[in-house]
Amino acid sequence: MPAIVNFFHVGRTATICTCLVFLLGRSDAAADPGPSFYVDPKDTAEWRLLRDSIRQKKEGLEQELRERWNSPSIEQIPEYNELQQRITRLNAVLKNLENLKKSKQHYVLKNLEGEPGQVSEGGTVYSVVDNVPTIEFRIGRMNVGSFIHETTHGGQFEKKELVFDKTNGIAIGDDLDDEIEAYKAEYAYNTAELDPLISVSVPRCFDDITASWILGLQTKKGEYLFSLTKEDTAGTKIGLLPVNLNIDLKKLRRAFPCCDVGNSDRPLKNAEAYYYKQ
Repeated sequence: MPAIVNFFHVGRTATICTCLVFLLGRSDAAADPGPSFYVDPKDTAEWRLLRDSIRQKKEGLEQELRERWNSPSIEQIPEYNELQQRITRLNAVLKNLENLKKSKQHYVLKNLEGEPGQVSEGGTVYSVVDNVPTIEFRIGRMNVGSFIHETTHGGQFEKKELVFDKTNGIAIGDDLDDEIEAYKAEYAYNTAELDPLISVSVPRCFDDITASWILGLQTKKGEYLFSLTKEDTAGTKIGLLPVNLNIDLKKLRRAFPCCDVGNSDRPLKNAEAYYYKQ
């Protein structure tokens, strides 16, 4: 049995759906494969279209920076800095996508039900496809913001900041810093909307995306996305402190005071129970 029993998966909903896996071949026909199909993200038209949308956004912001902000006034410096941060973060997103493409880890892009670009809850989960350990990015079709968010979690897996429960595919070790990073990456692409969630406030700058903002996120049904107490069963339990593969028992208990984290010295470094970056 896993050492940790009360953690839930990374993403925008605390519900794990189960379905058959279909790996499509590497073909440009995957640009819009339809709902409920998987595509190999490393060489498909859909992956490239999503990536190119991010690249075009970054290039547009760089052009705006050159044309509009040659010599910002003191009053304009906050807006100028925000624009620079958007460009920096989108560069990091593109670099992460390239790292995922080069990784030996097998990733797939899962299209959820809905029309292209439609707001849709998603997540990052583990499965086994044809005996190959696979990480799924579940997003709404052609939803760039969701794509950025979930692939950011993929990058966190590559950095050994997340592991996956082999029994149910759920990501373990999600902490406030992980979610702040993912939402800021998403915000860099589209400052007007962080779908499909609502919060106590609408972020107007990067500094507004804080731990308090994360803990205030709700689904459209009014359920909090994350929770900190054992009594609250609706929300995903989230780490208060940074978590990684090598975290020791004492620190893990501090990060998840509401959860049973077992008794082993390195609770997450358990190859029988968890799948993690070697």
